[in-house]
Amino acid sequence: MKKKHRLDKLLHSVFGNHSDDENSEALPNREEIDKNVEKILKMLQTQESGSISSESSFDKFELASLIDGFHKRYQVVQCRYDQLIGKLKKEIRSESNDNGSFSVDFTSSDSEDSDSGSEELSDKGKLENMKMKNVELETMIIEMSAKLKAENTSAAELTEHAKLLRAEMDLLRTELEASRKKEEDMNQKAQNLYEENDSLRSENAEAFCKIHEANKSLKEFQFELNHIKYEMDRVKSENNTLKEDLERTSNEVASLNQQLISTNEEKEALRSGNFEFLRRIEEAEKALAALRDDADQKLKLVEELTSQNTHLTSENEELKHRLDSDLTDKIQPAEKAIDDLKAGGEQQGNDTSQLQEKSNDLTLELEVINFQLHDLNRELSAAKEEKNAWSLEVSEILTKLKQSESKREELENERAHLREKISTLHQYQSKVQEAEKIIDDLKGKVEQLTADNSQLKTNVGDLSVELEASKLQLIDTNKTEMRNLEVSSLQQAETEVRNLENDEILMAEVNSMLHRSLHEAELNDLSLEMEAVTPQLIDLNKVTEASEEENTSLTSEIETLKVELGKLQEANAILEQKQKELRHQKIHLEEKLGEKEKERSDLQESYKDVLKKLELTIKEKADKERENTKLYKRAENFEVQLRLSNQMIKITETECNEKIEEYKQAMEEMVEDRKEMEDHMLKICIKMNHLENELRHFKGFAEYGIPDLIRRYNELDSAFVINSSDTLKKIHMFSEEIKVMKKWVIEMKNEKQELLVRVKYQEGIITIMKDEMESIVDKLVNKEKEVSILRAHVIESEERMKVLEEMLRDRKKEELDKDEAKREAIRQLCLLIDYHRENNDHLCKYLSSVLKSKRR
Repeated sequence: MKKKHRLDKLLHSVFGNHSDDENSEALPNREEIDKNVEKILKMLQTQESGSISSESSFDKFELASLIDGFHKRYQVVQCRYDQLIGKLKKEIRSESNDNGSFSVDFTSSDSEDSDSGSEELSDKGKLENMKMKNVELETMIIEMSAKLKAENTSAAELTEHAKLLRAEMDLLRTELEASRKKEEDMNQKAQNLYEENDSLRSENAEAFCKIHEANKSLKEFQFELNHIKYEMDRVKSENNTLKEDLERTSNEVASLNQQLISTNEEKEALRSGNFEFLRRIEEAEKALAALRDDADQKLKLVEELTSQNTHLTSENEELKHRLDSDLTDKIQPAEKAIDDLKAGGEQQGNDTSQLQEKSNDLTLELEVINFQLHDLNRELSAAKEEKNAWSLEVSEILTKLKQSESKREELENERAHLREKISTLHQYQSKVQEAEKIIDDLKGKVEQLTADNSQLKTNVGDLSVELEASKLQLIDTNKTEMRNLEVSSLQQAETEVRNLENDEILMAEVNSMLHRSLHEAELNDLSLEMEAVTPQLIDLNKVTEASEEENTSLTSEIETLKVELGKLQEANAILEQKQKELRHQKIHLEEKLGEKEKERSDLQESYKDVLKKLELTIKEKADKERENTKLYKRAENFEVQLRLSNQMIKITETECNEKIEEYKQAMEEMVEDRKEMEDHMLKICIKMNHLENELRHFKGFAEYGIPDLIRRYNELDSAFVINSSDTLKKIHMFSEEIKVMKKWVIEMKNEKQELLVRVKYQEGIITIMKDEMESIVDKLVNKEKEVSILRAHVIESEERMKVLEEMLRDRKKEELDKDEAKREAIRQLCLLIDYHRENNDHLCKYLSSVLKSKRR
């Protein structure tokens, strides 16, 4: 019992902290740990579900504090575990040092028990029992030491794992801090980017406002420029434009007629060349037929030679006398045949030279066509230069128009001053008469212009129809003629090549036949001569010698024929080269034909452009007719207004005629001054009428100038009514006004000088305005450049925003990945803690079971 009690004390000293309730407070509470683990898992689940926002940093700090507490408690558990293991090791070592085993301790205790209980039990029995118990305890100690070693290894592994986990926790903390810093940096960057975006948007809005203002100013300037351009186009009178169009069309018709004549002449020349070419081909065919006849004759001669050789066998005796004559008779036709062949070769050479001349003629014709095309290009360049000259003239006319407008404004000011000061009825009458004359002239001019327009339209329509017909005829004739010429030339060249090839084949066959016939004749002669000479060898040695001489002569003739054959072969090679040259020329001609077709297509396109220009001119004429109708209507309105003014003037004349007679003498003095003023006014009116006739062709000016004229006309009407009512008063005051008029003349002279000064000043202002316009245009160009630069900056900023947004998305993804890694690490830690807790519980249960078993 005492032994069991000591064992219980020993185990209680080792595992007392687990079983004692007083020391339970030293260890962390398991319920609190479970609660903290549940909190951590809930927070992780909420982060996975996305319920916690990125803004609420309190949960993150709470999670970090829970993890820190959990780690601290884990360290406490680990320390307690290390203490328990140390105590076990110490007690085991102390007991093992006492005589190497537990048996000594137990023997000493047993000796004490034996001293106390010697009466009840014997020593032997006790010793045996103690030995058995010692053996059992030793086995238990060995098992416990093995288990302790395993637990030590597992504890070492757990410590290493705990160190790794601590390092990972430290890394996670550093990463959390770095991520927090990065989040703060990213938030600051995002705020900066938002601020930059806002600034860029504001700048963009300002830029758009500037662009809008610039566009408005550009539209205004464009409207003014269009107005000026329209006035420029209207400056050209319709008659001049139509006359120029007529002259151009007439020139084009004349040039097209000349082209037709030249093409017809070229066509006739080509036809004559074709006829000559066909004639030469027929001559070449005749020469070839003659050559064929000569070849047939030569074949007949060969047959005759074979027959004569057969006769030679029967007439050996006559051979001596007849050989010379026969050889001469045979040599002469052979020489003739050779001469004929040479003549045929020369004829073929002449034919080839003629073909080369024809090809040269064709190349010359192509060069002529190219020169014509160059001339057309020059004409086009001249037309472009004329166009540029017209544009320069238009610019000069614009400057003149501006000057005339300035002069017109000055004259209008002078006229307004004169109308206000000259308030007599006679001046109104003269002005009305002049206006009626101007209106009549304008009507006459409008009618003339309408008539001229109609005539010019008819002429232009006829000329356009003639141009289209002539151009179509030219195109068709040129196409058909060129195609026919090309086809005929190609066919002729092909026929010549084929004939030459056939001639070569025939010549080769003739040469082979001649060789064969000569060899056969020689063999037949020799065989016959051998048969005839065998019985008469002795008698006919001389004959054989003669025959040998004849054979030598024949071999010499054969060699000469072979030389001639070699010459013919060389001639054939030359002909083949010529054929190749003709083929190359054919390919060159085909390329030139392609170039001509391209040039024709270019001419067709230019013709289409001319037609488009004609259509544009027709549209411009229609617009001008509309403008003429509008002007005619306006002239009618002016006529109605002038009639009303005439009626008012007649009424005033009837009232004032009685009173004017009294003042005739005073008026005579005013007449002279008035004549001078009228002359000046006539000059001014002539200038004004000229300027008005020029400026009536502008629509844009009508939009700006007619309201001013109507206003002035209304002012004149009101002044007329006032003056008609005040004529009686003015007649009484007329004598005083004469004196005033004299003073006024002096003032007018001074005013003229002042007006000249003003004109110069206005000219300077106009130049300044032009300079300002140029500077404004330059500013607009610079603004457009700035706008383009701002647009580029805006695009770049948008791209940067996109890049930064992508960066933020990537960072968010990285943070989410890191959070997931942290969650997995925490889960693994929880699993490890649960595993160690289970192992600890298992050890406690195992030790408690062992203790219970030992107690029993």
